[in-house]
Amino acid sequence: MAGRVAFVSVSLALATTLRAQTSGAVMPINPDRPDVTNSPLLVDIGLVQVESGVTWTRQDAAHRALSTPIVARIGVRDWLEAQVGSDGLQTQTDMGEHATALGNVRLGAKVRLLANPANLARFSILPLVSLPATSRAARLGSGAADYTLTFMTGADVGPRAHIDTNYSIGAIGSGGGRRHYLQHAVSGSMSVALIGHSNAYFEWLGISRQEPDGRAVTAVDTGVICPIGTRMAVDGGIEAGLGGDAAAFAAFGGFSVALGHARARGAGADARPHLRSPTSASAGPGRDSDPRR
Repeated sequence: MAGRVAFVSVSLALATTLRAQTSGAVMPINPDRPDVTNSPLLVDIGLVQVESGVTWTRQDAAHRALSTPIVARIGVRDWLEAQVGSDGLQTQTDMGEHATALGNVRLGAKVRLLANPANLARFSILPLVSLPATSRAARLGSGAADYTLTFMTGADVGPRAHIDTNYSIGAIGSGGGRRHYLQHAVSGSMSVALIGHSNAYFEWLGISRQEPDGRAVTAVDTGVICPIGTRMAVDGGIEAGLGGDAAAFAAFGGFSVALGHARARGAGADARPHLRSPTSASAGPGRDSDPRR
């Protein structure tokens, strides 16, 4: 992720899980990782959903990076989900020089603004703050905080497909006492139900820039997510850069686990959509953070 492109590249999208439609049925885990595009749906009240993974990024022959993003999603209310995350351990190789440091810390909250008759989110926002825990001396961060706001929506496409779209705007730290710069990001992820509760997805994403003087980034990624029972899921995928400062290639994989006991959301709480699209880590645009949680 030469600099921050891993954020993008790791934007590989994936994560869509089938949801039973019958009331009272046990619902399988529905993670937001590992793609950049997030679903508007929230974690059930009473659950703590931990999503983690590993992303390897190759910018070119001389620039490579590895990150281990993790996030805890906490169901607080029907309309509110708290999030605490980190980019985990990061390593970067730049022209033969190696650097390793702990990644930035992210604090956010997914807020439901609109819901369908079943009381499920159809339009949500995710304000997020990325705190500069990454070592600037190791050239793995700017040393300044990032502030982003993501708008999320989604809809079913026929009986076996689903699409989610996100738009993010952020004030990204430049470091060195310089002013924050403005960043825009747009992404869309379409998922298709496979066997059982497994899903495959395809995502496109574009980011205006990831450095103060950087170029736009465009990339595509694809992957699968496979639930194991109702409380765990594993995922994997690859990404390819299309233009600008996008990384040439990235590969990722991870797992998610739900802890705790879900509490009833009220009428229609179990009437989940047939399937849900991939999510994110995502966590929104930024400069020093890995979006693929």
